[in-house]
Amino acid sequence: MAVRDQADEPVVDLLTDLAAATATLIRDELALARIEVQRNAARLSDTVVVLGCGAMIALLGGQALVASVAQVLSRWIDPWLANLIIGGALFLAGAALVVVAWHRLDLRALTPRRALANLRRDRANASEWTRDRLDERL
Repeated sequence: MAVRDQADEPVVDLLTDLAAATATLIRDELALARIEVQRNAARLSDTVVVLGCGAMIALLGGQALVASVAQVLSRWIDPWLANLIIGGALFLAGAALVVVAWHRLDLRALTPRRALANLRRDRANASEWTRDRLDERL
């Protein structure tokens, strides 16, 4: 076991206390981040389920409407051409919606922003606290 100089002991105690406090702080902040990510993921999951159910129901209704429109158009033009026109229009509308949704999709919503802000603040506070304590010792 190494022998410590009496003058070094307060600095060693200071650093030991800082290490213990920092470890506890990081552990608490990681727990907060985990809870925040779980809450955000649950909210996103619920939204995706509702969106999927709504899309399936709308798809069934849309198929019935498409069939009806094709039958109506078949009175004036050939059935294959009516189906081609309707299919092309629906394809373009669907592609436009996919492009818009893709650009609006933001996975950053899952980021634990509060926990990250707390960690940054805590790091700054720990640095300032250490600097102040070392200045007092010197």
